[in-house]
Amino acid sequence: MKKLLLLFSVVLFTTSGLLAQNASLAEKVKRKTDSFAKKLKLDNQQRDNIYAIYLDEAQRLEKIAPLKEEDSKKYRTIRKSTKQKTDVQIRKLLTKKQNKKYDKIKGIKKKKKKRK
Repeated sequence: MKKLLLLFSVVLFTTSGLLAQNASLAEKVKRKTDSFAKKLKLDNQQRDNIYAIYLDEAQRLEKIAPLKEEDSKKYRTIRKSTKQKTDVQIRKLLTKKQNKKYDKIKGIKKKKKKRK
């Protein structure tokens, strides 16, 4: 009986940990989308579409995460192409004015990365 209770506890703990990871991924994507929506003044449809794009990107990046340790060059190549695909999809949803602001935001991020 004690072994069964212990086994149940381990399974429950493991399952809740996995669910929490997925929830935190969705939460991160939501925060990213909300920030993006605020900066670019997105309408609700744009926000929903961009959330879906970012969620897809996050899931793809999560799948290739083990490659980071095994084959970092391959990881960087796949990551870069995933990010580029996301960028193209997002740009299609934005107006000209929003695209200009998006370029400005991306330029600031690049400068910050170079400083590190």
